[in-house]
Amino acid sequence: MVVDSKIFTCKAFMLCMNFSFVLSMSQLHNTVFGEYAELLLMMASVLFFVMHFASSAKFQWMTLFEIVVLVCIGLIALKVSGGATLLKLILFFGITQEVDRESVLKRYRWSLIIPSLFVAVLSLFGFVDLYYSGAKNAIEFGMQNPNTVPVIVLSIIVAYNLENECNLSGKTIVTEFIISFFLYYFCKARTAGIILVCYLTGVFLFKRAASIKRIFRPFQYVFLICAGASLLIATLFRSRTAMWIQINSVLSGRPWAWDLYLTRYGIKLLGQPIDLTIAALDNAYLRLLIQYGILTFLIYLIFFVRISRYAFKNNKTVLLLSTIAYEIYFMAEFGPVLVNFCPILMYEACLLVNKKKDGER
Repeated sequence: MVVDSKIFTCKAFMLCMNFSFVLSMSQLHNTVFGEYAELLLMMASVLFFVMHFASSAKFQWMTLFEIVVLVCIGLIALKVSGGATLLKLILFFGITQEVDRESVLKRYRWSLIIPSLFVAVLSLFGFVDLYYSGAKNAIEFGMQNPNTVPVIVLSIIVAYNLENECNLSGKTIVTEFIISFFLYYFCKARTAGIILVCYLTGVFLFKRAASIKRIFRPFQYVFLICAGASLLIATLFRSRTAMWIQINSVLSGRPWAWDLYLTRYGIKLLGQPIDLTIAALDNAYLRLLIQYGILTFLIYLIFFVRISRYAFKNNKTVLLLSTIAYEIYFMAEFGPVLVNFCPILMYEACLLVNKKKDGER
């Protein structure tokens, strides 16, 4: 009964949190319905979070103390940086306690599918816009930005693949390839489309490999490499040479924005509020460093290096390729680094909070 109640509160928490988050990313966010719905869903998620720990068979004061301390750290980070990224990360990690990995990933996946379908159906019936106002050929399915849908689809696909990593079939991967094609065609999501195709190609080729240690040894540290590359590109762009102007054009003006935010705000230990209306800061590594600070960045660095090394040591090809795909995607978008859109972090949460399975290192 305790296990069942834990699964229920975990499922309810993730559904409320992700439903609220998807609404905040949709065109409903600026409506009266959206504002009240987001608030009520957030309040419900807090209630389910408390119920999750209250339902334990044996109440532990130390666990309560740890949760309170971590939530306080998240609230401090919210106050300093103006963003709830670390706070939500702590809450999502805590809710996985005493819930098995497959159940967490399955509930996480459906917590994204349900609200996304809700908003998409509203867009099909004309309650919110179906097409992106900036380009008639791009479909955004009721979201504020056409890039939101690709991130959600990637999250759902990766969550499903991680949930079924031991018995992922070729038919499933082909279906995901078809979804990637439609994603690129209708949403004009070039970056997400390329990431998904490369990721699925890797999964198709290497998912049954007996050993990945010879091939993927250097890929355990992609997070660190990409973070360093982002800082290097932003710094070198300041020279404004003809070559860097051309690179900036190819990368849709991203290096210019990276340099702008680095120059204006710099990097601080605990982060700082930043004005995101100046330009789109489409780089998760730099956004973490500039807005959320060095400490939050180090937390993410430790998590992603840990999960990469775990996948490498235990020969988990799908997990390692999924992690690499996200780490590369972080260089082009901020959304994928959020725990709402990153099933890699949920996998890491299960490893960190719960006991490993037999035979896992």
